[in-house]
Amino acid sequence: MSNPTSNYGWQMPTATDLVTDLPADFEVFGQAVDTALMDLKGGTTGQVLKKNTNADMDFVWGADAAGMTNPMTTTGDIIYSSSGSTPARLGIGSSGQVLNVASGIPAWATPSSGSMTLLSTTSLSGASVTLSSISQSYRDLRLEIKDPTFSTNNSSILVRVNADTGNNYDSFNGTSQVGVANSYTGAQSESSFNLTRQYDMQNTSTDAAFMCNFYDYKDTTSIRLNNYMGSYQKGSSTAGDRILGTGQLYYKNVGTTISSMTILMSAGTFSTGTAYLYGVN
Repeated sequence: MSNPTSNYGWQMPTATDLVTDLPADFEVFGQAVDTALMDLKGGTTGQVLKKNTNADMDFVWGADAAGMTNPMTTTGDIIYSSSGSTPARLGIGSSGQVLNVASGIPAWATPSSGSMTLLSTTSLSGASVTLSSISQSYRDLRLEIKDPTFSTNNSSILVRVNADTGNNYDSFNGTSQVGVANSYTGAQSESSFNLTRQYDMQNTSTDAAFMCNFYDYKDTTSIRLNNYMGSYQKGSSTAGDRILGTGQLYYKNVGTTISSMTILMSAGTFSTGTAYLYGVN
């Protein structure tokens, strides 16, 4: 067999070879091909073939440096670089959580400061509504009451915590009425907070609003300080007699955190309205 030069330097049988030479010729040729293609054998799923050295036909199987195996499994997952720049999955967090860094890697966490999270939205109906199982993961709470209407005119809107009907509520209320000088009143040892102490409410007005803050609601060693502000139509009054009220509220029952709130009227039942409870850090 002659030795023509192919692209790979393989010895090739020619037409002038004798028939008796062909077995040996093909053995030489096949061995050369097998040796040259040896690096193409092997590898595992997902690997790619790349050059090992600058030498011809010198390859090696390895990870795809230009690509990436997708580690994500759930909508909202995030990819980050773990040790050795390996792609890693960070599962989606819970509602209200924020992304921060813990021990050098990304992590979801409840905000520690400067945030407000909506915990519940409750329609006002019947004699009362209770916001129960309040999360203990925040520093303060904010209760917002929007557009309450009710069955009995000249009623007051009340807030009670932990179903506590004991005389554990003190308040100091300041009120400004359109066309009337400011007035103030206080009450001690009552069975609930009264957000409309100075003037009862008109039951047909649909544009009342209240906001009540409960500070450090998990404190079990001292009186809890709260405050509120509200705007509503005075009961049994002509149009325009709008009340703007503010006040300080004190809950005196120590030894337990605030875990529920009940909203009720001093008389009658709710017809419409919505209560929003927020956790504040």
